[in-house]
Amino acid sequence: MLVVYERRCSCSPFQDLECWISGRCDGVTLSSTTAATESDCLDLCKAHDDGCAWFTFHQSDSLCVLLEDCPVLDAACTDCWSGQVQCAERAGVEEKKKKRKEAEARCWRFKACLLPLSLPLCRLHQDLSGWR
Repeated sequence: MLVVYERRCSCSPFQDLECWISGRCDGVTLSSTTAATESDCLDLCKAHDDGCAWFTFHQSDSLCVLLEDCPVLDAACTDCWSGQVQCAERAGVEEKKKKRKEAEARCWRFKACLLPLSLPLCRLHQDLSGWR
């Protein structure tokens, strides 16, 4: 079964930035080569002089595809990672996600300890501690 998602265009290069998406970009290919990791593939896209805006890394064969655009994402490629050239290194992205989950877990533990008044108190705790 082929699953394909249409990509929306954005006027701003930083608005709706898409990073580390599971799937393969179908767009205008600039070049393809091998890379050791998906972060190395991103680095190749950043270093490319000919308008690389997207990359796709195939984990199974370490193929790195550099693309001009990504109007369609083929989600059937389950061992592929794709993203825009402006993306941060994957390690940095994963660390931010981990910190956000930890903050949410602390909030939920706080709520669980204070039932039934937990929701308003958790919101107050969020406001005081800067959690969003």
